[in-house]
Amino acid sequence: MHTDLESYLLTLPSSDKPDGYLCPTLGGAQAGHRASLSRDFGAIVEAAGIDRRAGREKTGKGRTFFRLGFHSLHHTFNSMIADAGVSIELRAKLTGHTTLAMNDRYTHLADATKRRAIESIPSLAKNLSRSKT
Repeated sequence: MHTDLESYLLTLPSSDKPDGYLCPTLGGAQAGHRASLSRDFGAIVEAAGIDRRAGREKTGKGRTFFRLGFHSLHHTFNSMIADAGVSIELRAKLTGHTTLAMNDRYTHLADATKRRAIESIPSLAKNLSRSKT
């Protein structure tokens, strides 16, 4: 757990139950029925004035996918630790992905990270000029 998050959580009121839920209203939710978490997150984003336009509108059964939703945090976390140089194996463990291919789908490298990778390649011009002498 990140130290900033731990510090914040320690400021919140808590019960004396060591097995108590961090979010009691969501703690008892049945798997697959967490729509309230996404809905609550959406309300916070909208209240902050952030545009969360639909990425894919609902057609028939199913739900609307937003460009910015609670699930976006999963992508952001994985991408940020990838940009920080964390290996894909460790990222997969931290995010709970069971395959490296799934983790790769959640990795969106920053342009600066890609630029640093390209700049780390030794100069071909310098190597060519040395071989001519």
